[in-house]
Amino acid sequence: GYSPAPLTENNRIRMMNFIDNLHTANGTALYKAMDKAIDQIDAHVRILEKTDPDYFTKTEFESTHIISFTDGIDNTSRLPNTRNLSASDDWENNPYYIHIVNKLRSTLIKGHPISSHLVVVHNDEIRGLEKKFAELANGITSLNTNGEYQYYLVNNFSELGNEFGKIVSALTTRWHNLQLF
Repeated sequence: GYSPAPLTENNRIRMMNFIDNLHTANGTALYKAMDKAIDQIDAHVRILEKTDPDYFTKTEFESTHIISFTDGIDNTSRLPNTRNLSASDDWENNPYYIHIVNKLRSTLIKGHPISSHLVVVHNDEIRGLEKKFAELANGITSLNTNGEYQYYLVNNFSELGNEFGKIVSALTTRWHNLQLF
């Protein structure tokens, strides 16, 4: 993963290339990735406050967002002293899933919870489990202003960049000055 950095044209191109080159693999570590992202955001904000104590008083701040991509149910993330759980196990009993749900609810960035989006590539692993997967996603995504979970199901990898663009467009229309990392 990358550490937070301002969204420049070069970083945007690098990120879009990364998204455009995603493909299936043998393991899904969604919860571990989300855990790391939450920690990176928290650490980044602490560094901003330390290097510029007035940063948030002179900058409009509404919320922080995590946008995650997955092609399946997490089968790789593991907390210490727990076993890996497969798609056939009850995801709601997965210790890492529970950890991420609680961490998203309890981690506040400048007094605001982190808003979580999840983009899922529809494939054979989740075919027939769409309803179950949507329920799983509801625990690790946030509600938008319309009261809908920020869960997006796309049919193939070629749609990821387009879906990401829609999410970013929705976020950028809300503020005249948006800082992306």
